[in-house]
Amino acid sequence: LGIGVLLFISARGYFDGSLLVDLIFPIIIIAVGLSIMFKDRLSKNAKLIQGMTKDGLPEYSAVFGGQEINFPGEEFNGANLTAVFGSVSLDLRQAIINQDIYISATAVFGGVDLLVPNNVRVEMSTTPI
Repeated sequence: LGIGVLLFISARGYFDGSLLVDLIFPIIIIAVGLSIMFKDRLSKNAKLIQGMTKDGLPEYSAVFGGQEINFPGEEFNGANLTAVFGSVSLDLRQAIINQDIYISATAVFGGVDLLVPNNVRVEMSTTPI
């Protein structure tokens, strides 16, 4: 879109066409950078599992974006959550929780939200830096 606007303005004679050639490469670099930074926000995936721990628990992360994770009617056994300049929201209100579970959550300039059913007792340990 930006290149099209520049071509239109150049064709109208508002600036020299050589400026357009000089601007194409920076515009492409900026577009690629923005698409990398905001790809999580544009994704429609409800759960993006980015790996498994050695215990077989899923790992979810958000970097410069956000991720909402739900387990409607599914059994939940634990997870590792990481948010770096972004947010991860884990909604367990409709999940099936049959045993004690462990959730590791790490946030660096971001946030992690845990939503649990009313009958679930939560114990939390934090390390502020």
